[in-house]
Amino acid sequence: MPSPNNGGHEQHDRKVYPYGVGIDCHSKFFEICVLVPQGADLTTSRLRVNGEWPQLRAANQWVLTILRRHGIDVRPEELRYTLESTGQYHMPLCLAWKGRPSIINPSDTAATRRKTDVLDAGKLALQSLTGLWRESWIATAQVQEPRVLTLQRAHLIAERTRLSNRINGDMLRFGHLVGQLGPVRGKLVRALIEDFCREGRVGLYAQYFSDQRILPGVLVVFEQHWRRIDEITREVELIESLCLKQISDSAWTVEGGRTVGGAALLRNLETVPGVGRWTACVWLAEVGDITRFSHPNKLCAYAGLDPSLGVSAGKVTSRLKRKGNARLLGALRNAVRAAVSNPAPSSFTAWVRGYIGRHVDAGKSKALKAMARRLCKALYYVHLRCEPFNEAKYRPLLSESSYPQCSVDEMGFTPRVAQILKKNGLLTSKRVVEAFYGDLARRPGCGSSTIKQVAAWVNQQQRAPARPQTADRPPKDVTH
Repeated sequence: MPSPNNGGHEQHDRKVYPYGVGIDCHSKFFEICVLVPQGADLTTSRLRVNGEWPQLRAANQWVLTILRRHGIDVRPEELRYTLESTGQYHMPLCLAWKGRPSIINPSDTAATRRKTDVLDAGKLALQSLTGLWRESWIATAQVQEPRVLTLQRAHLIAERTRLSNRINGDMLRFGHLVGQLGPVRGKLVRALIEDFCREGRVGLYAQYFSDQRILPGVLVVFEQHWRRIDEITREVELIESLCLKQISDSAWTVEGGRTVGGAALLRNLETVPGVGRWTACVWLAEVGDITRFSHPNKLCAYAGLDPSLGVSAGKVTSRLKRKGNARLLGALRNAVRAAVSNPAPSSFTAWVRGYIGRHVDAGKSKALKAMARRLCKALYYVHLRCEPFNEAKYRPLLSESSYPQCSVDEMGFTPRVAQILKKNGLLTSKRVVEAFYGDLARRPGCGSSTIKQVAAWVNQQQRAPARPQTADRPPKDVTH
Protein backbone atom coordinates (compact mmCIF):
# COMPACT_ATOMS: atom_id res chain seq x y z
CA MET A 1 0.00 0.00 0.00
CA PRO A 2 1.17 3.61 -0.40
CA SER A 3 3.53 4.84 2.30
CA PRO A 4 1.79 6.51 5.29
CA ASN A 5 2.31 10.19 6.01
CA ASN A 6 4.14 12.00 8.84
CA GLY A 7 7.10 9.63 8.97
CA GLY A 8 4.96 6.51 9.21
CA HIS A 9 2.99 7.50 12.32
CA GLU A 10 -0.38 7.65 10.58
CA GLN A 11 -2.35 4.61 9.39
CA HIS A 12 -3.58 4.05 5.88
CA ASP A 13 -7.21 4.54 4.89
CA ARG A 14 -9.23 1.82 6.66
CA LYS A 15 -12.42 2.36 4.65
CA VAL A 16 -14.06 -0.87 3.44
CA TYR A 17 -15.24 -0.81 -0.19
CA PRO A 18 -17.93 -3.00 -1.77
CA TYR A 19 -15.46 -4.66 -4.15
CA GLY A 20 -11.78 -5.19 -4.77
CA VAL A 21 -9.86 -5.61 -8.03
CA GLY A 22 -6.26 -6.82 -7.94
CA ILE A 23 -3.92 -7.19 -10.90
CA ASP A 24 -0.51 -8.86 -11.05
CA CYS A 25 1.44 -7.44 -13.98
CA HIS A 26 3.90 -9.43 -16.06
CA SER A 27 5.76 -8.73 -19.25
CA LYS A 28 3.36 -10.77 -21.42
CA PHE A 29 0.13 -11.13 -19.47
CA PHE A 30 -2.00 -9.73 -16.63
CA GLU A 31 -3.62 -11.80 -13.87
CA ILE A 32 -6.87 -10.18 -12.70
CA CYS A 33 -8.86 -11.06 -9.58
CA VAL A 34 -12.19 -9.53 -8.52
CA LEU A 35 -13.46 -9.99 -4.95
CA VAL A 36 -17.00 -9.10 -3.89
CA PRO A 37 -18.26 -9.67 -0.31
CA GLN A 38 -21.38 -11.79 -0.05
CA GLY A 39 -22.34 -11.92 3.61
CA ALA A 40 -19.55 -13.71 5.45
CA ASP A 41 -18.05 -15.07 2.23
CA LEU A 42 -16.11 -13.62 -0.67
CA THR A 43 -17.03 -14.27 -4.29
CA THR A 44 -13.90 -14.62 -6.41
CA SER A 45 -13.65 -14.14 -10.17
CA ARG A 46 -10.35 -14.54 -12.03
CA LEU A 47 -9.17 -13.80 -15.53
CA ARG A 48 -5.80 -13.90 -17.28
CA VAL A 49 -5.35 -11.81 -20.42
CA ASN A 50 -2.45 -11.41 -22.81
CA GLY A 51 -0.71 -8.10 -23.16
CA GLU A 52 -2.59 -6.95 -26.26
CA TRP A 53 -4.72 -3.85 -26.48
CA PRO A 54 -7.98 -5.50 -27.64
CA GLN A 55 -7.77 -7.97 -24.73
CA LEU A 56 -6.96 -5.24 -22.21
CA ARG A 57 -10.08 -3.29 -23.19
CA ALA A 58 -12.18 -6.46 -23.12
CA ALA A 59 -10.86 -7.25 -19.64
CA ASN A 60 -12.01 -3.84 -18.41
CA GLN A 61 -15.55 -4.56 -19.64
CA TRP A 62 -15.38 -8.02 -18.03
CA VAL A 63 -14.63 -6.47 -14.63
CA LEU A 64 -17.48 -3.97 -14.95
CA THR A 65 -19.86 -6.78 -16.00
CA ILE A 66 -18.87 -8.91 -12.97
CA LEU A 67 -19.58 -5.99 -10.66
CA ARG A 68 -22.97 -5.30 -12.26
CA ARG A 69 -23.97 -8.94 -11.73
CA HIS A 70 -23.48 -8.33 -8.02
CA GLY A 71 -25.52 -5.14 -8.09
CA ILE A 72 -22.52 -2.80 -8.12
CA ASP A 73 -22.80 -0.19 -10.84
CA VAL A 74 -19.41 1.49 -11.33
CA ARG A 75 -18.56 3.97 -14.04
CA PRO A 76 -15.32 3.15 -15.94
CA GLU A 77 -13.69 6.39 -14.81
CA GLU A 78 -14.44 5.54 -11.14
CA LEU A 79 -13.23 1.91 -11.22
CA ARG A 80 -10.74 1.23 -8.42
CA TYR A 81 -8.01 -1.38 -8.88
CA THR A 82 -4.63 -2.20 -7.37
CA LEU A 83 -1.62 -3.34 -9.37
CA GLU A 84 1.63 -4.96 -8.24
CA SER A 85 4.29 -4.15 -10.76
CA THR A 86 7.95 -3.36 -11.29
CA GLY A 87 9.25 -1.17 -14.06
CA GLN A 88 6.62 0.04 -16.51
CA TYR A 89 4.67 -3.19 -17.09
CA HIS A 90 1.54 -1.69 -15.53
CA MET A 91 1.33 1.28 -17.88
CA PRO A 92 -0.51 -0.34 -20.86
CA LEU A 93 -3.30 -1.58 -18.59
CA CYS A 94 -3.58 1.77 -16.80
CA LEU A 95 -3.83 3.57 -20.12
CA ALA A 96 -6.44 1.12 -21.38
CA TRP A 97 -8.56 1.15 -18.20
CA LYS A 98 -8.09 4.73 -16.94
CA GLY A 99 -10.06 4.65 -13.67
CA ARG A 100 -8.36 5.02 -10.27
CA PRO A 101 -5.38 2.67 -10.02
CA SER A 102 -3.16 2.05 -7.00
CA ILE A 103 0.31 0.88 -8.10
CA ILE A 104 2.43 -1.08 -5.63
CA ASN A 105 6.14 -1.83 -6.05
CA PRO A 106 7.03 -4.61 -3.57
CA SER A 107 10.37 -4.41 -1.82
CA ASP A 108 12.10 -6.48 0.81
CA THR A 109 13.64 -5.02 3.95
CA ALA A 110 16.83 -6.73 5.02
CA ALA A 111 17.51 -7.36 8.68
CA THR A 112 20.29 -5.29 10.21
CA ARG A 113 22.79 -5.94 12.98
CA ARG A 114 25.32 -3.90 14.90
CA LYS A 115 28.47 -3.67 12.81
CA THR A 116 31.69 -1.67 13.23
CA ASP A 117 35.17 -1.87 11.76
CA VAL A 118 36.57 -2.54 15.23
CA LEU A 119 34.36 -5.58 15.78
CA ASP A 120 35.15 -6.93 12.30
CA ALA A 121 38.89 -6.56 12.82
CA GLY A 122 38.69 -8.35 16.16
CA LYS A 123 36.70 -11.19 14.65
CA LEU A 124 39.19 -11.62 11.79
CA ALA A 125 42.10 -11.57 14.19
CA LEU A 126 40.51 -14.37 16.21
CA GLN A 127 39.94 -16.41 13.06
CA SER A 128 43.55 -15.87 11.99
CA LEU A 129 44.72 -16.94 15.43
CA THR A 130 42.81 -20.21 15.23
CA GLY A 131 43.76 -20.89 11.58
CA LEU A 132 40.13 -21.08 10.48
CA TRP A 133 40.76 -20.17 6.82
CA ARG A 134 43.21 -21.74 4.41
CA GLU A 135 45.69 -19.74 2.37
CA SER A 136 44.21 -17.98 -0.64
CA TRP A 137 45.41 -18.41 -4.22
CA ILE A 138 46.51 -15.15 -5.85
CA ALA A 139 45.84 -14.92 -9.57
CA THR A 140 48.80 -14.22 -11.81
CA ALA A 141 48.98 -11.39 -14.35
CA GLN A 142 48.22 -13.92 -17.08
CA VAL A 143 44.89 -14.70 -15.37
CA GLN A 144 44.15 -11.13 -14.31
CA GLU A 145 44.12 -9.85 -17.89
CA PRO A 146 41.27 -12.11 -19.11
CA ARG A 147 39.47 -11.43 -15.84
CA VAL A 148 39.55 -7.71 -16.53
CA LEU A 149 38.45 -8.26 -20.13
CA THR A 150 35.61 -10.63 -19.22
CA LEU A 151 34.47 -8.30 -16.46
CA GLN A 152 34.50 -5.34 -18.83
CA ARG A 153 32.43 -7.30 -21.33
CA ALA A 154 29.94 -8.16 -18.59
CA HIS A 155 29.63 -4.47 -17.70
CA LEU A 156 29.10 -3.54 -21.35
CA ILE A 157 26.48 -6.24 -21.81
CA ALA A 158 24.72 -5.05 -18.65
CA GLU A 159 24.79 -1.44 -19.89
CA ARG A 160 23.40 -2.48 -23.25
CA THR A 161 20.67 -4.48 -21.53
CA ARG A 162 19.78 -1.50 -19.34
CA LEU A 163 19.48 0.74 -22.39
CA SER A 164 17.29 -1.82 -24.15
CA ASN A 165 15.10 -2.11 -21.06
CA ARG A 166 14.83 1.68 -20.85
CA ILE A 167 13.65 1.85 -24.45
CA ASN A 168 11.09 -0.85 -23.74
CA GLY A 169 10.01 0.93 -20.54
CA ASP A 170 9.62 4.24 -22.35
CA MET A 171 7.54 2.52 -25.02
CA LEU A 172 5.34 1.09 -22.28
CA ARG A 173 4.81 4.58 -20.87
CA PHE A 174 2.90 5.33 -24.06
CA GLY A 175 1.12 1.98 -24.07
CA HIS A 176 3.23 0.21 -26.71
CA LEU A 177 3.74 -3.52 -26.10
CA VAL A 178 6.15 -4.25 -28.93
CA GLY A 179 8.75 -5.55 -26.48
CA GLN A 180 6.76 -8.80 -26.28
CA LEU A 181 7.87 -9.75 -29.79
CA GLY A 182 11.49 -10.28 -28.79
CA PRO A 183 14.65 -8.43 -27.78
CA VAL A 184 14.31 -4.68 -28.22
CA ARG A 185 17.62 -4.43 -30.04
CA GLY A 186 16.75 -7.36 -32.32
CA LYS A 187 16.22 -6.75 -36.01
CA LEU A 188 12.43 -7.11 -35.89
CA VAL A 189 11.58 -5.10 -32.76
CA ARG A 190 14.10 -2.34 -33.43
CA ALA A 191 12.84 -1.93 -36.99
CA LEU A 192 9.23 -1.74 -35.75
CA ILE A 193 10.11 0.87 -33.11
CA GLU A 194 12.06 2.98 -35.57
CA ASP A 195 9.26 2.78 -38.15
CA PHE A 196 6.66 3.78 -35.57
CA CYS A 197 8.82 6.67 -34.32
CA ARG A 198 9.29 7.89 -37.88
CA GLU A 199 5.84 7.25 -39.38
CA GLY A 200 3.55 7.05 -36.34
CA ARG A 201 2.24 3.66 -37.51
CA VAL A 202 3.43 0.20 -38.54
CA GLY A 203 2.23 -2.25 -41.14
CA LEU A 204 2.97 -5.34 -39.08
CA TYR A 205 2.04 -6.23 -35.48
CA ALA A 206 -0.13 -3.14 -35.12
CA GLN A 207 -1.96 -4.77 -32.20
CA TYR A 208 1.11 -4.18 -30.03
CA PHE A 209 0.97 -0.40 -30.49
CA SER A 210 -1.42 2.09 -28.93
CA ASP A 211 -2.74 5.22 -30.62
CA GLN A 212 -0.28 7.49 -28.79
CA ARG A 213 2.62 8.84 -30.83
CA ILE A 214 6.15 9.15 -29.54
CA LEU A 215 6.84 12.79 -28.70
CA PRO A 216 9.85 14.72 -30.11
CA GLY A 217 11.76 14.81 -26.82
CA VAL A 218 11.42 11.05 -26.44
CA LEU A 219 12.64 10.55 -30.02
CA VAL A 220 15.86 12.37 -29.15
CA VAL A 221 16.37 10.09 -26.14
CA PHE A 222 15.75 7.03 -28.30
CA GLU A 223 18.33 8.18 -30.85
CA GLN A 224 20.90 8.56 -28.07
CA HIS A 225 20.09 5.10 -26.74
CA TRP A 226 20.37 3.45 -30.17
CA ARG A 227 23.66 5.22 -30.83
CA ARG A 228 25.10 4.04 -27.52
CA ILE A 229 23.82 0.48 -28.10
CA ASP A 230 25.64 0.36 -31.44
CA GLU A 231 28.81 1.70 -29.81
CA ILE A 232 28.61 -0.93 -27.07
CA THR A 233 28.19 -3.69 -29.65
CA ARG A 234 31.41 -2.62 -31.36
CA GLU A 235 33.20 -2.37 -28.00
CA VAL A 236 32.04 -5.86 -27.04
CA GLU A 237 33.40 -7.28 -30.29
CA LEU A 238 36.76 -5.62 -29.61
CA ILE A 239 36.92 -6.92 -26.02
CA GLU A 240 36.07 -10.46 -27.17
CA SER A 241 38.78 -10.48 -29.83
CA LEU A 242 41.40 -9.20 -27.34
CA CYS A 243 40.43 -11.78 -24.73
CA LEU A 244 40.47 -14.68 -27.19
CA LYS A 245 43.91 -13.65 -28.46
CA GLN A 246 45.34 -13.35 -24.95
CA ILE A 247 44.02 -16.76 -23.88
CA SER A 248 45.08 -18.47 -27.10
CA ASP A 249 48.62 -17.07 -26.90
CA SER A 250 49.10 -18.05 -23.25
CA ALA A 251 50.26 -21.36 -21.76
CA TRP A 252 48.04 -23.02 -19.15
CA THR A 253 49.02 -25.53 -16.47
CA VAL A 254 47.14 -28.84 -16.47
CA GLU A 255 47.50 -32.30 -14.90
CA GLY A 256 51.01 -33.50 -14.19
CA GLY A 257 52.48 -30.01 -14.22
CA ARG A 258 52.58 -29.87 -18.00
CA THR A 259 51.53 -26.79 -19.95
CA VAL A 260 49.25 -26.60 -22.99
CA GLY A 261 48.34 -23.86 -25.43
CA GLY A 262 45.24 -21.81 -24.83
CA ALA A 263 43.83 -22.45 -28.30
CA ALA A 264 43.81 -26.23 -27.79
CA LEU A 265 42.35 -25.84 -24.30
CA LEU A 266 39.53 -23.63 -25.61
CA ARG A 267 38.67 -26.19 -28.31
CA ASN A 268 38.41 -28.98 -25.75
CA LEU A 269 36.29 -26.93 -23.35
CA GLU A 270 33.88 -26.13 -26.18
CA THR A 271 33.17 -29.84 -26.65
CA VAL A 272 31.21 -29.87 -23.38
CA PRO A 273 27.44 -29.54 -24.11
CA GLY A 274 26.21 -25.95 -23.83
CA VAL A 275 29.69 -24.45 -23.51
CA GLY A 276 30.50 -21.85 -26.14
CA ARG A 277 33.62 -19.86 -26.85
CA TRP A 278 32.85 -17.10 -24.37
CA THR A 279 31.80 -19.45 -21.56
CA ALA A 280 35.15 -21.19 -21.98
CA CYS A 281 36.91 -17.81 -21.73
CA VAL A 282 35.10 -16.95 -18.49
CA TRP A 283 35.92 -20.41 -17.15
CA LEU A 284 39.65 -19.99 -17.78
CA ALA A 285 39.65 -16.42 -16.45
CA GLU A 286 37.98 -17.36 -13.17
CA VAL A 287 39.51 -20.81 -12.59
CA GLY A 288 43.05 -20.01 -13.73
CA ASP A 289 45.28 -22.83 -12.50
CA ILE A 290 43.10 -25.95 -12.46
CA THR A 291 45.64 -27.89 -10.39
CA ARG A 292 44.88 -25.77 -7.32
CA PHE A 293 41.64 -27.78 -6.97
CA SER A 294 42.48 -31.30 -5.77
CA HIS A 295 38.91 -32.53 -6.31
CA PRO A 296 36.01 -31.43 -8.56
CA ASN A 297 33.81 -30.94 -5.49
CA LYS A 298 36.13 -28.17 -4.34
CA LEU A 299 35.71 -26.43 -7.68
CA CYS A 300 31.92 -26.83 -7.38
CA ALA A 301 32.11 -25.15 -3.99
CA TYR A 302 34.21 -22.34 -5.51
CA ALA A 303 31.49 -21.86 -8.12
CA GLY A 304 28.72 -21.73 -5.48
CA LEU A 305 27.30 -25.14 -6.39
CA ASP A 306 27.98 -26.83 -3.05
CA PRO A 307 24.86 -26.54 -0.86
CA SER A 308 25.37 -26.42 2.88
CA LEU A 309 23.03 -28.32 5.17
CA GLY A 310 21.92 -27.02 8.54
CA VAL A 311 21.71 -30.03 10.87
CA SER A 312 20.32 -30.16 14.40
CA ALA A 313 19.87 -33.36 16.45
CA GLY A 314 20.80 -35.41 13.41
CA LYS A 315 18.09 -33.84 11.22
CA VAL A 316 18.47 -31.47 8.31
CA THR A 317 16.84 -28.18 9.34
CA SER A 318 17.87 -25.96 6.44
CA ARG A 319 19.54 -25.98 3.04
CA LEU A 320 21.78 -23.01 2.35
CA LYS A 321 23.52 -22.20 -0.91
CA ARG A 322 27.00 -20.76 -0.71
CA LYS A 323 27.65 -17.62 -2.71
CA GLY A 324 30.80 -18.71 -4.49
CA ASN A 325 32.18 -17.01 -7.59
CA ALA A 326 29.23 -15.13 -9.08
CA ARG A 327 30.76 -14.69 -12.55
CA LEU A 328 31.67 -18.36 -12.85
CA LEU A 329 28.26 -19.42 -11.58
CA GLY A 330 26.52 -17.14 -14.07
CA ALA A 331 28.55 -18.59 -16.95
CA LEU A 332 27.68 -22.15 -15.89
CA ARG A 333 23.99 -21.32 -15.65
CA ASN A 334 24.00 -19.81 -19.12
CA ALA A 335 25.75 -22.92 -20.43
CA VAL A 336 23.12 -25.13 -18.80
CA ARG A 337 20.30 -23.18 -20.44
CA ALA A 338 22.01 -23.47 -23.80
CA ALA A 339 22.56 -27.20 -23.36
CA VAL A 340 18.97 -27.94 -22.30
CA SER A 341 17.48 -25.85 -25.12
CA ASN A 342 19.57 -27.69 -27.72
CA PRO A 343 17.24 -30.18 -29.47
CA ALA A 344 20.14 -32.48 -30.44
CA PRO A 345 19.92 -35.83 -28.57
CA SER A 346 22.42 -36.15 -25.75
CA SER A 347 22.48 -38.44 -22.73
CA PHE A 348 24.25 -35.70 -20.79
CA THR A 349 21.56 -33.06 -21.35
CA ALA A 350 18.69 -35.57 -21.32
CA TRP A 351 19.61 -36.35 -17.73
CA VAL A 352 18.20 -33.03 -16.56
CA ARG A 353 15.00 -33.55 -18.59
CA GLY A 354 14.62 -36.95 -16.98
CA TYR A 355 15.25 -35.41 -13.56
CA ILE A 356 12.32 -33.06 -14.10
CA GLY A 357 10.10 -35.76 -15.57
CA ARG A 358 10.53 -38.42 -12.90
CA HIS A 359 10.38 -36.20 -9.79
CA VAL A 360 7.02 -34.77 -8.83
CA ASP A 361 8.52 -32.13 -6.56
CA ALA A 362 11.51 -31.30 -8.82
CA GLY A 363 11.12 -27.84 -10.26
CA LYS A 364 13.05 -26.68 -13.27
CA SER A 365 15.25 -24.46 -11.11
CA LYS A 366 16.35 -27.40 -8.95
CA ALA A 367 17.10 -29.52 -12.01
CA LEU A 368 19.15 -26.74 -13.64
CA LYS A 369 21.23 -26.36 -10.48
CA ALA A 370 21.92 -30.08 -10.46
CA MET A 371 22.84 -29.87 -14.15
CA ALA A 372 25.19 -26.94 -13.48
CA ARG A 373 27.05 -29.05 -10.92
CA ARG A 374 27.45 -31.85 -13.45
CA LEU A 375 28.60 -29.37 -16.06
CA CYS A 376 31.17 -27.96 -13.64
CA LYS A 377 32.59 -31.43 -13.01
CA ALA A 378 32.73 -32.17 -16.73
CA LEU A 379 34.64 -28.94 -17.37
CA TYR A 380 36.99 -29.77 -14.51
CA TYR A 381 38.13 -33.04 -16.07
CA VAL A 382 38.27 -31.62 -19.60
CA HIS A 383 40.43 -28.75 -18.33
CA LEU A 384 42.60 -30.93 -16.06
CA ARG A 385 43.39 -33.49 -18.75
CA CYS A 386 43.10 -31.14 -21.76
CA GLU A 387 41.07 -33.69 -23.70
CA PRO A 388 37.66 -33.52 -25.42
CA PHE A 389 34.47 -34.24 -23.52
CA ASN A 390 33.51 -37.93 -23.53
CA GLU A 391 29.76 -38.46 -23.29
CA ALA A 392 30.17 -42.24 -23.06
CA LYS A 393 31.11 -41.83 -19.41
CA TYR A 394 27.55 -40.75 -18.61
CA ARG A 395 24.86 -43.38 -18.30
CA PRO A 396 22.73 -43.30 -21.45
CA LEU A 397 18.97 -43.21 -21.29
CA LEU A 398 16.77 -45.98 -22.61
CA SER A 399 16.94 -46.48 -26.35
CA GLU A 400 14.05 -47.90 -28.33
CA SER A 401 15.88 -51.20 -28.73
CA SER A 402 16.25 -51.66 -24.96
CA TYR A 403 12.57 -51.86 -24.05
CA PRO A 404 9.55 -53.64 -25.59
CA GLN A 405 7.33 -51.74 -27.97
CA CYS A 406 3.86 -52.41 -26.56
CA SER A 407 0.65 -50.73 -25.50
CA VAL A 408 0.30 -49.16 -22.07
CA ASP A 409 -2.06 -51.98 -21.00
CA GLU A 410 0.78 -54.49 -21.47
CA MET A 411 3.27 -52.62 -19.24
CA GLY A 412 1.97 -54.10 -15.99
CA PHE A 413 0.58 -50.95 -14.42
CA THR A 414 -2.45 -50.87 -12.14
CA PRO A 415 -5.74 -50.08 -13.92
CA ARG A 416 -5.87 -46.61 -12.37
CA VAL A 417 -2.35 -45.69 -13.50
CA ALA A 418 -2.99 -47.08 -16.98
CA GLN A 419 -6.17 -45.00 -17.19
CA ILE A 420 -4.30 -41.81 -16.13
CA LEU A 421 -1.63 -42.39 -18.76
CA LYS A 422 -4.24 -42.97 -21.46
CA LYS A 423 -6.05 -39.75 -20.56
CA ASN A 424 -2.77 -37.93 -21.16
CA GLY A 425 -2.41 -39.51 -24.61
CA LEU A 426 0.32 -41.94 -23.54
CA LEU A 427 -0.97 -45.05 -25.28
CA THR A 428 2.31 -46.88 -25.96
CA SER A 429 5.52 -47.70 -24.14
CA LYS A 430 7.39 -45.29 -26.42
CA ARG A 431 5.14 -42.40 -25.44
CA VAL A 432 5.40 -43.31 -21.73
CA VAL A 433 9.21 -43.44 -21.81
CA GLU A 434 9.43 -40.12 -23.69
CA ALA A 435 7.14 -38.51 -21.11
CA PHE A 436 9.12 -40.04 -18.25
CA TYR A 437 12.26 -38.33 -19.53
CA GLY A 438 10.26 -35.20 -20.27
CA ASP A 439 7.28 -33.74 -18.42
CA LEU A 440 5.41 -36.73 -16.97
CA ALA A 441 5.35 -35.26 -13.46
CA ARG A 442 3.71 -32.09 -14.81
CA ARG A 443 0.83 -33.85 -16.58
CA PRO A 444 -2.69 -33.87 -15.07
CA GLY A 445 -3.25 -36.69 -12.59
CA CYS A 446 0.33 -38.00 -12.70
CA GLY A 447 1.16 -38.03 -9.02
CA SER A 448 3.73 -39.93 -7.00
CA SER A 449 2.02 -43.32 -7.51
CA THR A 450 2.10 -42.95 -11.30
CA ILE A 451 5.71 -41.75 -11.30
CA LYS A 452 6.84 -44.62 -9.06
CA GLN A 453 5.23 -47.29 -11.23
CA VAL A 454 6.64 -45.86 -14.44
CA ALA A 455 10.07 -45.44 -12.82
CA ALA A 456 10.00 -49.08 -11.64
CA TRP A 457 9.20 -50.24 -15.19
CA VAL A 458 11.99 -48.11 -16.69
CA ASN A 459 14.52 -49.34 -14.12
CA GLN A 460 13.53 -52.92 -14.84
CA GLN A 461 14.15 -52.41 -18.56
CA GLN A 462 17.55 -50.81 -17.85
CA ARG A 463 18.60 -53.89 -15.86
CA ALA A 464 17.17 -56.35 -18.39
CA PRO A 465 19.37 -57.48 -21.32
CA ALA A 466 18.61 -56.03 -24.75
CA ARG A 467 16.02 -57.93 -26.80
CA PRO A 468 17.39 -58.44 -30.32
CA GLN A 469 14.86 -58.65 -33.12
CA THR A 470 14.97 -61.79 -35.24
CA ALA A 471 13.88 -62.30 -38.80
CA ASP A 472 11.22 -64.84 -37.87
CA ARG A 473 9.85 -62.65 -35.08
CA PRO A 474 9.16 -59.14 -36.36
CA PRO A 475 8.38 -56.38 -33.86
CA LYS A 476 4.79 -55.83 -32.90
CA ASP A 477 3.12 -53.10 -34.90
CA VAL A 478 2.13 -50.45 -32.41
CA THR A 479 0.32 -47.29 -33.33
CA HIS A 480 2.02 -44.25 -31.70
